[in-house]
Amino acid sequence: MTLLNFSFSARQFSALSEAERLFFVRLANLANDLRYVRLLTVTAAAATNRHEGAEQEVVLHQMIFGLRQWYAILDAGWDVVRSG
Repeated sequence: MTLLNFSFSARQFSALSEAERLFFVRLANLANDLRYVRLLTVTAAAATNRHEGAEQEVVLHQMIFGLRQWYAILDAGWDVVRSG
């Protein structure tokens, strides 16, 4: 997999068409959402071995919820990429 990093100056960004600007803003929002949900999911996954009983069930629930959110964001991202 190859990940690319794009950066624009304000002048370059404003020179893009409205559709291109919207596409990059949507991609940036998706990347930010993925970063945040990844942080929560990884934190919950790391905590599963440190707790027992009800606390472990809560942490497992958080981890599974995070994975579901991660999938939803990736699915939304795929829609953005296909539409762009």
